[in-house]
Amino acid sequence: MKRFHHLGFVSSSLERAKSLLPPGSQEVLEVVEDAEQHNTIVIFNGSGTVDWFEVIIPLSPASTVANHLAKNGPGLHHIAFEVPSIFLALKSYLGTPGAVLLGGYTLKVETFGGEIETKFVMSNGMLIEVLERAHA
Repeated sequence: MKRFHHLGFVSSSLERAKSLLPPGSQEVLEVVEDAEQHNTIVIFNGSGTVDWFEVIIPLSPASTVANHLAKNGPGLHHIAFEVPSIFLALKSYLGTPGAVLLGGYTLKVETFGGEIETKFVMSNGMLIEVLERAHA
């Protein structure tokens, strides 16, 4: 079963990122440097039914997020769902006509429970992240 996990935004700076989030969600819980993807990921506290907000800030023009930011400006980037099996989630998403796997990564995010594996899928015009917590 998948469960809504977080909303992901892109921004060019931490200060600009805060303006994207709803009032009451300005507390930074964790900052993760993702050298492989050339991004800084900032995890903010959630609001209402959203546990967390994630803001991705590109560190270099080599980042795919920098390209997205240049084309679309700051704002909503993806919706993330936690799944028990990325393999099964991808099988379901990629069975939809037009769905495309865009990539993913493994990263340690303590706020999310430690090491996570993620995959990004473009499906029906929406960028979706599926994430699975690493099993101990």
